[in-house]
Amino acid sequence: MTAIGSSVSSLGNVKSAFGQLSPVNNYDSLPSLGKWWSAFLMLLGRLELFTVLILFTPYFSKTGKF
Repeated sequence: MTAIGSSVSSLGNVKSAFGQLSPVNNYDSLPSLGKWWSAFLMLLGRLELFTVLILFTPYFSKTGKF
């Protein structure tokens, strides 16, 4: 339950997770590889948002690449 909660929480860029990573605890209990994986998922979740926002910018739609 902790792994699923951590993955969903990291991808969505929210703090609260399930299991050992509840709002009372933090990510300190994860091993180093788990922290790196969470950081990667956070970056992936954030970049997806920026990619979608770039698609709707006026410059991108004027160039005809949309």
